[in-house]
Parts: sequence; structure tokens; C-alpha cells
Amino acid sequence: MSTSAFYARSRQPESTDKTREQEKLKSKISALFEENKKVYGARRLSGALETAGMKAGRYKVGRLMTELGLEVRYPKKFKITTNSNHNKMISPNILNYPVDVTEANTIWTADITYVWTAQSRHDLISQASIATITLLVYVIAAPGSGRKS
Repeated sequence: MSTSAFYARSRQPESTDKTREQEKLKSKISALFEENKKVYGARRLSGALETAGMKAGRYKVGRLMTELGLEVRYPKKFKITTNSNHNKMISPNILNYPVDVTEANTIWTADITYVWTAQSRHDLISQASIATITLLVYVIAAPGSGRKS
């Protein structure tokens, strides 16, 4: 390519059809990325685009993702936190379950579990009476929020 042709080409405005197509592709990439909970990378997104009827290679999709500032969230590796192989003292079972309960509100049990939502993790804390087998208290709170509902 001659020098004059190079500069003539660089001074021309970019094709409006190409720009429109690029913007359409960017919006579809953003929508698919959010729809799939930010875990789709360039390869999967290019496959999803092909399924949706739009053609774009993974390198182009990767470049557009960088332009849009989309970063993939990778799942965390599972970590084992329970260590039963130790010589430390284990609390005795003073209840000797199963037990016959004659009076209400003499034996209670409690549990904590985590509920994951799209935004964050919430703690679900429950307390129940064994005699009546009914849930007495429950609290759902986002960690660190101090909010209970």
C-alpha cells in the first residue's frame, strides 16, 4: 500500500454500517455476559453469539470484552475446613439424644446456614424447641450489615 493511500484511508470516517454492527455486537455481548452471571469468557460468548445468530470470533469477542470492561468471575476452589484428625478435647454429648422431653422450652436447638443470593451471602440463624418441634426464632442478615429481618 502506498503512503498516500494509507493516509487517505486513515482520514476517511469509519463506515457507519460497521460502527452500527459493532455497537449491536457490544450490546449483545454485555447482555449475554450479565445473563450468564459474569462467568462466560470469550470462547463461550462467541458460541452463544453464534447460537443467537450473530457471528464473531473469540478474539474479537475478547477485544470487545476488554473495551467494555467485562471481567470474568472464576469460581473459587473448594477448601476443606473441617479437621477431625486431631488430639484436642471434644465436647461431651450431655443431652444423650434421642431423649424424651416432658416440658416445653427445656431443650432448644440452634443452627446457622448461609443463603447465597445474586448480590451476596446472607446468614440464616434459627432456634427451635425440641419439645414442640416448632421454629421459635429466625434471623436473616447480610454479614457486616447489622441489619436483621
